[in-house]
Amino acid sequence: MVVYARMRFSVILLTAGLIGCSTPVTTQAWGENTMRLASALELSGATLQVQARAHFTPDSPEFLSVSLTGRNIENEFARQVIAWKALDAYASDVQRVLDGHEMESERVKQMALAFHDLHRHLLQSGIAGKLGLTVERHRTTVQEILATKSMVSALEVAQPAVSILCTHLAAACKQLELELDDWLDTCLRQIDSKWHTSLNGYAVLLARKRDLETIIAAQAAGAAMREGDPSGELLKVETLVRNSEGWRSLYAEEQTSVALAFRDARSHVRKTAHAVLEWGIAHREITKAMRSDSGFVNIRLLEASANELAPASVK
Repeated sequence: MVVYARMRFSVILLTAGLIGCSTPVTTQAWGENTMRLASALELSGATLQVQARAHFTPDSPEFLSVSLTGRNIENEFARQVIAWKALDAYASDVQRVLDGHEMESERVKQMALAFHDLHRHLLQSGIAGKLGLTVERHRTTVQEILATKSMVSALEVAQPAVSILCTHLAAACKQLELELDDWLDTCLRQIDSKWHTSLNGYAVLLARKRDLETIIAAQAAGAAMREGDPSGELLKVETLVRNSEGWRSLYAEEQTSVALAFRDARSHVRKTAHAVLEWGIAHREITKAMRSDSGFVNIRLLEASANELAPASVK
């Protein structure tokens, strides 16, 4: 019989090969850190919208273009947050079942309810289609869990569905990363559009400066002077070029600010995709550990990964 110990103890579950570390990782209190990750995702999506819109006036066509492009991405961030909160609630529910003293039949019912709630939240979130979830598949899995005779068997029935869910959620993260790249391109194009007149004028100045420098160089080499001395005009052009440094610096700062914001968001989404795959693997390892009578009870996992992903503002 599997021993369901109530004590919270550390378990070496994720090995070096699992998360790319040279030593095993002790996993504890994952639920709290999962909420940090969800909060970090939520903050990342909101911050990105602010950063993307900050460089345009609300009544400008550039603002409208950036906002329309980003609206779907903002919604996707929100759906990802819902998914992570649902995973956290599922982990908490299963932990309570493992810590309880109910009869095995009652544990199975509670496990079915935990899985039902997990899928219900995802089905209601609008992200279900991307996760390969359907109402029929949901009902079938819940019925199969209820038909089992033990908590271990219930986890084994849930495992394939959880694995598929995590794989699809990771794929949704990858797709979100691509959409972020497209949105960044839109933002940079709109920044260029905003500065279009100044950029064109600056390009004309640089071209004229090069022409004048070429004429002066030819004169210095002894070429016949077909026009008047261009030195005066060159000085004026050079002055105009220098006077352009202020707005060019602002233009560069806007591009850099937006690019950095998107880089951070993209990196965060990429790490989130990795974390959800680890979550699925950890769920599988828990099931295996219980089947082997290991007495493993702590489903709250990936503290190190969640801490790495969560920004300081949500730690």
